[in-house]
Amino acid sequence: MVLCSKCINVIFVLAIVFATLSCKKAEAPSDAPAIETKITGKVTDGKTNQPIAGANITTSPVTSAVNTGSDGSYTIPNVSAGQYTILASKADYNDATSTVSIQEGKTVIADITLLPIGPELEVIPTSLNFDIAQNSLVVSIKNKSQKGTVTWAASSIQTWLSISPNAGTTTSETDQMTITVDRSNVAFGNYTGVVSITSDYGSKDVNVQMIKQNPNEPQLSVYPLVFDFGGTQSTDNLLIKNTGTGTLNWNINKSDGWITVNATSGSLSANMTSTVQVGVTRNNLAVGNFTGTITVSGANTNIASQVKMQVLSTTISAPMLSVASKTASNISLEWTRVTAANFAKYKIYRSTSSGVTENSQLIADISNANTTTYEDNSVTGGTTYYYRIFVYNTENLANGSSEVNATTDIPVKSWVLQTEIANITSFDIVKANSDNDAYAFGVSSTTSKAVIAHWDGTDWTTKQYSDYYKFTDVKFINASKGYALANAVTNEYVLLEFNGLSWSKISTIVTSFSNNYSPQMTVIADNNIYVVEGGASNKIYRYNGSTWSSVSVGSHAFHSIFSFSANDVWANNSYREYYRFNGTGWSLDAKASSASYSNNYNYNFYCLFSLNANNIWEGYSDGYYNRVDQYNGSNWQVKQNINYDNAIFGIFMISSSYGWFVGEKGVIKKYSGGTSLENVNSPTTKSLYSVFMLNATSGWAVGSGGVILRY
Repeated sequence: MVLCSKCINVIFVLAIVFATLSCKKAEAPSDAPAIETKITGKVTDGKTNQPIAGANITTSPVTSAVNTGSDGSYTIPNVSAGQYTILASKADYNDATSTVSIQEGKTVIADITLLPIGPELEVIPTSLNFDIAQNSLVVSIKNKSQKGTVTWAASSIQTWLSISPNAGTTTSETDQMTITVDRSNVAFGNYTGVVSITSDYGSKDVNVQMIKQNPNEPQLSVYPLVFDFGGTQSTDNLLIKNTGTGTLNWNINKSDGWITVNATSGSLSANMTSTVQVGVTRNNLAVGNFTGTITVSGANTNIASQVKMQVLSTTISAPMLSVASKTASNISLEWTRVTAANFAKYKIYRSTSSGVTENSQLIADISNANTTTYEDNSVTGGTTYYYRIFVYNTENLANGSSEVNATTDIPVKSWVLQTEIANITSFDIVKANSDNDAYAFGVSSTTSKAVIAHWDGTDWTTKQYSDYYKFTDVKFINASKGYALANAVTNEYVLLEFNGLSWSKISTIVTSFSNNYSPQMTVIADNNIYVVEGGASNKIYRYNGSTWSSVSVGSHAFHSIFSFSANDVWANNSYREYYRFNGTGWSLDAKASSASYSNNYNYNFYCLFSLNANNIWEGYSDGYYNRVDQYNGSNWQVKQNINYDNAIFGIFMISSSYGWFVGEKGVIKKYSGGTSLENVNSPTTKSLYSVFMLNATSGWAVGSGGVILRY
């Protein structure tokens, strides 16, 4: 085929045009969606492989902190390209990390597995000094994590030493082990020994020191035999004692120049003690561990105390931490900038109780020294949080700031009528383990027998208990374990146990009773439960896991009983007298009983709530007023004199400055600190008998006619 020159020219022009178009870079239309760079993942339980909701996710370098959803998933949006270490943390789990690299406009997946915190043996103290007169001392054995169960056993090769009990198990309770020494078959002198405590979750030694006094001549005794100054402590005290007769002349020799003492010699008459300050100096020493001795000589005896010390790498001075602002859902922190050349990172730790350490919850890991602020958005309203920031050097050695705290604002909420269950005379007790696991205990109006209603997050369902007139007190240990007291139709007060599915009787307390009374209890451990008869007698009952014992205390009937430890149990009676058990016996607490009444008063006790020994609340009638009083550890303070027809029947304190009060004719009152209670709108006029709060933003109240309120 032959082409004309004109056609050839046209074809040439078109070719140039198409070639130009094919080389031009394509452009996205102006309305195209933005390309996002993000990290996503899922957090699961390492044992069950189930998703973990509410896990806190932070990154290093810092982006934003998020929490996992109900399916365990999380997303951190709008991150910059680079490498990140993602930290997942959750109460009752060990922290875990995952390191990922991400490119601009991409999504990277970082799934993390958390392992539950397991049991851990804890022994306090680890050294005992019986000196010349002590015969028995107590060691506390705990499961430090309070997760699972620690089974322990104790032994010693010393024949002058005995242990009781020498074995046990502990979950959340504290076991008390008594170590007793016998000096009758040993010669005069100083004795040392070891009690070894072994368990399936670690072992600990308790060092024991005992002295048998010498009545014939001077005798040198020294305590302690080991000093461990670690990396920060600088001074401690050495006790030198003449545990014999006459005059003891002593002197001290040191093995190393880094050990210091403020006295090197002295004289002691019988039973006198010298206190020598022992110190260590770390100046001009290499980084590492050091061990030396202090030898005390006297009365032809040499006693050496070991001295241990660490020299750490130079740490960075801690920044000054402060709270910049707070709301119901946020606490803003700020701190002074660190300029040290060996800076590595900041770490911020948080707790809901004072005493924040590096074992508390880690909420931020920050590698940029210029970052001096952090927004904590994973907080709950009406809750007090405690913080410390630690600065780490390039050798991972840290210094921590002073602790700061802030209480988040309480969200504005209201009480609403959740339901009113038919054929219920009243619900007298409400308890909850979570927002999806609550119980109301009451009496059926058709059978006059006990009934329990359960909330599963969707509906309330009821179950009749025809063997019991009513439940009088309930204590949940957790969602799958609890105890209850009930008045049985067989005219018995009985103790029941909950296994997560059902209640079953485990023991009878009293075999003859009046249904007008409501026994109350305090649960310290499975084998340590105290019960009073709720106004029927002055007896206090104790359950040891298999049998009951009782003791009559004072002259008046006890209404309520509560405890703060095995050695601090309280009971109050119909005269507003408070008796305390100290681990040995019961005695009247004069301060707490300072408001006790005489026969001239018509005292009617309604309810009690105890936060600690310095914060106890009572609702009662004195015959003239319905009152609410608070005990502050020294005296009782009137918080409310209420109209006679509006008695307070239920109290729940979330903290020392925040709590709820419910009572007659649907009355609801709130305490937010200060000198009095404030009225709150109530959705019912029916009497309310019990209130329970999971936290400052979630709770229930129950009462007459099957009414159940939700907050």
